Amino acid sequence: MTQPRDRLATPLSAGLSCLLWAAGAMAQDGAPPAPATASAAEPTPWYVGASQGFTHETNVYRVPSSPGDTYSTTTVFGGFDQRIGRQRLFGDASVGLNRYFDEKQLDNTSYAFALGLDWETVGSLSGDLDARWSQYLAAPAASAGIPSTTLNLADSRSISAAARWGGSSLLTLEGTVRHSSLDYSDAAYVSSESSGNAGSLTLYYGKGGPLRLGVGARYDRTETPKAVFFPLTAEYESNTLTGRHVDFHADYDVSGRVTTNLRLSYTKQSNSLIEASDFSGLTGRLAVVWQATGRIAVNAYASRESGFDSAFNSSTFVPPGSPPGTPPVTQLYENNRLTYSADLSAVYSATAKIDVTAGGHYARAKVLSTTSDTVTVSSVESTDLQRMFYLSANYAFTRNGTAYCKLSRELRNVSGGVGYSYDANSIGCSVRYTYR
Repeated sequence: MTQPRDRLATPLSAGLSCLLWAAGAMAQDGAPPAPATASAAEPTPWYVGASQGFTHETNVYRVPSSPGDTYSTTTVFGGFDQRIGRQRLFGDASVGLNRYFDEKQLDNTSYAFALGLDWETVGSLSGDLDARWSQYLAAPAASAGIPSTTLNLADSRSISAAARWGGSSLLTLEGTVRHSSLDYSDAAYVSSESSGNAGSLTLYYGKGGPLRLGVGARYDRTETPKAVFFPLTAEYESNTLTGRHVDFHADYDVSGRVTTNLRLSYTKQSNSLIEASDFSGLTGRLAVVWQATGRIAVNAYASRESGFDSAFNSSTFVPPGSPPGTPPVTQLYENNRLTYSADLSAVYSATAKIDVTAGGHYARAKVLSTTSDTVTVSSVESTDLQRMFYLSANYAFTRNGTAYCKLSRELRNVSGGVGYSYDANSIGCSVRYTYR
């Protein structure tokens, strides 16, 4: 590996400092600003644009003792948002060229495509359709050892639909269905490739008041075709993760200044191959949005979820110290039992053109490791702890142009059956121009 190259760290840092100085104090949402969407009031329903950014990272592979590097991201994007009677058809697309100064093997092309339809008919019926397809550099999953330092692109596809009956009436019935798939370019992640289906049906009670209640049920099913490789049979075995949930919803709006969304669920999760990772119990999510002042907004959420970050990884090896002729065993790591997460951010709108955000994210997941030859023989839990802190600024220097900078620090520690830890710092700035 080459040594980190810091040739852009100083100008990037200066760029961030200038934006923060111009802001005077801080906001934005911790993610690069998305292209603005055209509305019905705009003279044209479409837009196109381009952006250029540079990012320096001290740990490009997110593993211990990884080199740092600087990379360039050049993006072109476009989209449309068109009303057709009661219906609304919209879509967007972006393609980015990511080029590293030193770690050339990480050079890649990322893209994201989305197409959607919001529909409405007589009889208080409405709904939406949504399809998405994206490719991006995948983050390493907790695995049977330190993740490999190679290019690994994730290919994610999904299609979803929702239908609602009731409109502004006292009772509203809502149903959703979704299909998704996830594939990786690195063969080492074949055990993490999956496809899934999910559906829900919820009845809501509430009409125009501050409180809205709901009760419903969800079902999800995730297929992992190559979850485990058994060396003695030289074959992969699949795993089917099935989740059944009974949900209670409560949404409460306090004078438009504090909005809360609560989901409390009883969840039962089962696996066809690894019974030790089955789960039953309470899960849920609480989100709060507080408009503290006219310029400051605070966003927070906390959740306890099963199957939140589903990922399988397996490795085959002969246990150290074994006598000659000992058959190899397979060790499987499954990160889908239970995850606790929390997020807190504060957005400060310094002016009509400048926003600054400061925030942090926390996640702790239980990782199950199972050792087997032809059948499962033992299971050990690990803990995957991740923390991130960030500061970002967004400046709309013209009607169609924006500048954005973000500084972040990431910490991760995996302990138990598998162990490794790392930290990573990142600073990046970009300029975006949109034409409509």
